[in-house]
Amino acid sequence: TMIKASVPYKDEDLLPVALIALAPSMIVVPHTSKHQNLKDFIEASKRGNGFNFATAGSGSTPHFVAEILNVKYGAKLQPVPYKSGSESTTAVMGGQVEGTSEASIIALPHILHDGKFKALATTWTQRLSAYPQLPTAIEQGYPEVRIAHWAGVHAPRSEEHTSELQSHLNLVCRLLLEKKK
Repeated sequence: TMIKASVPYKDEDLLPVALIALAPSMIVVPHTSKHQNLKDFIEASKRGNGFNFATAGSGSTPHFVAEILNVKYGAKLQPVPYKSGSESTTAVMGGQVEGTSEASIIALPHILHDGKFKALATTWTQRLSAYPQLPTAIEQGYPEVRIAHWAGVHAPRSEEHTSELQSHLNLVCRLLLEKKK
Protein backbone atom coordinates (compact mmCIF):
# COMPACT_ATOMS: atom_id res chain seq x y z
CA THR A 1 0.00 0.00 0.00
CA MET A 2 1.01 3.65 -0.10
CA ILE A 3 1.43 3.87 3.66
CA LYS A 4 3.07 0.59 4.70
CA ALA A 5 5.30 -1.68 2.66
CA SER A 6 3.95 -4.87 4.18
CA VAL A 7 0.39 -5.56 5.30
CA PRO A 8 -1.48 -8.87 5.58
CA TYR A 9 -3.86 -8.02 2.72
CA LYS A 10 -3.91 -6.47 -0.74
CA ASP A 11 -5.82 -3.25 -1.36
CA GLU A 12 -7.95 -5.04 -3.96
CA ASP A 13 -9.04 -7.54 -1.27
CA LEU A 14 -10.99 -4.77 0.44
CA LEU A 15 -14.51 -3.75 -0.49
CA PRO A 16 -15.40 -0.10 0.23
CA VAL A 17 -18.64 -0.03 2.18
CA ALA A 18 -19.31 3.47 3.51
CA LEU A 19 -17.76 6.86 4.05
CA ILE A 20 -18.41 7.67 7.70
CA ALA A 21 -16.88 11.11 8.10
CA LEU A 22 -15.01 13.76 6.14
CA ALA A 23 -13.06 16.63 7.70
CA PRO A 24 -11.56 19.16 5.32
CA SER A 25 -7.95 20.09 6.04
CA MET A 26 -6.43 23.52 6.55
CA ILE A 27 -2.86 24.57 5.90
CA VAL A 28 -1.80 26.50 8.99
CA VAL A 29 1.24 28.38 10.24
CA PRO A 30 2.09 29.92 13.61
CA HIS A 31 0.05 33.06 14.30
CA THR A 32 3.28 35.08 14.18
CA SER A 33 4.08 33.98 10.62
CA LYS A 34 4.45 36.70 8.00
CA HIS A 35 2.81 34.49 5.34
CA GLN A 36 -0.65 35.71 4.39
CA ASN A 37 -1.67 33.07 1.83
CA LEU A 38 -0.58 29.79 0.31
CA LYS A 39 1.37 31.44 -2.52
CA ASP A 40 3.46 33.46 -0.01
CA PHE A 41 4.21 30.27 1.92
CA ILE A 42 5.16 28.19 -1.12
CA GLU A 43 7.30 30.90 -2.70
CA ALA A 44 9.12 31.56 0.58
CA SER A 45 9.78 27.83 0.99
CA LYS A 46 11.62 27.81 -2.36
CA ARG A 47 14.22 30.22 -1.04
CA GLY A 48 17.09 28.93 1.07
CA ASN A 49 16.80 25.54 2.71
CA GLY A 50 13.01 25.33 2.57
CA PHE A 51 10.59 24.80 5.45
CA ASN A 52 9.94 22.05 7.94
CA PHE A 53 6.33 20.84 7.68
CA ALA A 54 4.89 18.90 10.60
CA THR A 55 3.01 15.68 9.91
CA ALA A 56 1.17 13.18 12.06
CA GLY A 57 3.56 10.51 10.78
CA SER A 58 4.58 9.05 7.45
CA GLY A 59 1.61 8.49 5.16
CA SER A 60 -0.67 10.84 7.11
CA THR A 61 -2.83 13.47 5.41
CA PRO A 62 -0.38 16.30 6.24
CA HIS A 63 2.42 14.21 4.72
CA PHE A 64 0.42 13.90 1.49
CA VAL A 65 -0.29 17.65 1.49
CA ALA A 66 3.44 18.42 1.80
CA GLU A 67 4.29 16.03 -1.03
CA ILE A 68 1.58 17.43 -3.32
CA LEU A 69 2.94 20.93 -2.75
CA ASN A 70 6.50 19.72 -3.36
CA VAL A 71 5.87 17.61 -6.45
CA LYS A 72 3.20 19.66 -8.19
CA TYR A 73 4.23 23.20 -7.25
CA GLY A 74 7.94 23.06 -6.47
CA ALA A 75 7.62 23.88 -2.79
CA LYS A 76 10.55 22.92 -0.58
CA LEU A 77 8.78 21.39 2.40
CA GLN A 78 10.55 18.79 4.49
CA PRO A 79 7.95 16.54 6.16
CA VAL A 80 8.74 16.12 9.85
CA PRO A 81 6.91 13.05 11.18
CA TYR A 82 5.56 13.38 14.70
CA LYS A 83 3.82 10.59 16.58
CA SER A 84 0.40 12.27 16.38
CA GLY A 85 -1.52 15.25 15.09
CA SER A 86 -1.45 16.64 18.61
CA GLU A 87 2.34 16.68 18.63
CA SER A 88 2.54 18.17 15.15
CA THR A 89 0.12 21.00 15.95
CA THR A 90 2.03 21.74 19.16
CA ALA A 91 5.23 22.01 17.09
CA VAL A 92 3.57 24.60 14.83
CA MET A 93 2.25 26.57 17.81
CA GLY A 94 5.70 26.54 19.38
CA GLY A 95 7.42 27.64 16.17
CA GLN A 96 9.56 24.49 15.87
CA VAL A 97 8.26 24.05 12.29
CA GLU A 98 6.92 26.51 9.74
CA GLY A 99 3.54 24.87 9.13
CA THR A 100 1.31 21.84 8.82
CA SER A 101 -1.98 20.69 7.40
CA GLU A 102 -4.57 19.66 9.94
CA ALA A 103 -8.23 18.70 10.01
CA SER A 104 -10.45 21.75 10.26
CA ILE A 105 -12.11 20.41 13.40
CA ILE A 106 -8.69 20.46 15.10
CA ALA A 107 -7.31 23.68 13.58
CA LEU A 108 -10.34 26.00 13.82
CA PRO A 109 -10.35 26.40 17.63
CA HIS A 110 -6.69 27.48 17.44
CA ILE A 111 -7.63 30.12 14.87
CA LEU A 112 -10.95 31.39 16.17
CA HIS A 113 -10.55 31.03 19.95
CA ASP A 114 -6.94 31.09 21.10
CA GLY A 115 -5.31 32.65 18.02
CA LYS A 116 -2.32 30.29 17.92
CA PHE A 117 -2.68 29.45 14.22
CA LYS A 118 -3.01 31.49 11.07
CA ALA A 119 -4.81 29.69 8.25
CA LEU A 120 -3.48 29.98 4.70
CA ALA A 121 -5.90 27.72 2.79
CA THR A 122 -8.35 24.90 3.05
CA THR A 123 -7.37 21.83 1.07
CA TRP A 124 -10.97 20.97 0.27
CA THR A 125 -12.86 21.82 -2.92
CA GLN A 126 -15.04 24.45 -1.27
CA ARG A 127 -14.71 26.98 1.52
CA LEU A 128 -15.48 25.92 5.06
CA SER A 129 -18.90 27.01 6.31
CA ALA A 130 -17.38 27.61 9.77
CA TYR A 131 -14.64 29.88 8.33
CA PRO A 132 -15.87 31.14 4.94
CA GLN A 133 -13.27 33.90 4.63
CA LEU A 134 -10.55 31.28 4.13
CA PRO A 135 -9.99 30.60 0.42
CA THR A 136 -9.41 27.12 -0.91
CA ALA A 137 -6.05 26.10 -2.32
CA ILE A 138 -7.86 25.72 -5.65
CA GLU A 139 -9.01 29.36 -5.54
CA GLN A 140 -5.41 30.39 -4.87
CA GLY A 141 -4.16 28.63 -8.01
CA TYR A 142 -3.29 25.19 -6.65
CA PRO A 143 -5.90 22.86 -8.20
CA GLU A 144 -4.07 19.64 -7.29
CA VAL A 145 -4.44 20.34 -3.57
CA ARG A 146 -7.70 18.49 -2.89
CA ILE A 147 -7.49 16.34 0.20
CA ALA A 148 -9.35 15.80 3.46
CA HIS A 149 -9.20 13.58 6.49
CA TRP A 150 -11.74 10.78 6.22
CA ALA A 151 -12.95 7.67 7.99
CA GLY A 152 -14.59 4.80 6.23
CA VAL A 153 -15.63 1.19 6.53
CA HIS A 154 -14.22 -1.58 4.38
CA ALA A 155 -15.04 -5.30 4.37
CA PRO A 156 -13.25 -8.31 2.95
CA ARG A 157 -14.06 -8.64 -0.75
CA SER A 158 -15.84 -11.85 -1.70
CA GLU A 159 -16.25 -13.35 -5.15
CA GLU A 160 -19.87 -14.11 -4.33
CA HIS A 161 -22.50 -11.50 -3.55
CA THR A 162 -20.09 -8.57 -3.60
CA SER A 163 -22.66 -5.97 -4.65
CA GLU A 164 -25.30 -7.37 -2.30
CA LEU A 165 -22.86 -7.39 0.61
CA GLN A 166 -21.71 -3.87 -0.16
CA SER A 167 -25.30 -2.57 -0.40
CA HIS A 168 -26.36 -4.30 2.81
CA LEU A 169 -23.38 -3.09 4.85
CA ASN A 170 -23.75 0.43 3.45
CA LEU A 171 -27.39 0.47 4.53
CA VAL A 172 -26.46 -0.74 8.03
CA CYS A 173 -23.82 2.02 8.32
CA ARG A 174 -26.25 4.70 7.16
CA LEU A 175 -28.94 3.53 9.60
CA LEU A 176 -26.46 3.54 12.48
CA LEU A 177 -25.24 7.03 11.58
CA GLU A 178 -28.81 8.34 11.32
CA LYS A 179 -29.65 6.78 14.68
CA LYS A 180 -26.77 8.71 16.28
CA LYS A 181 -28.31 12.02 15.12
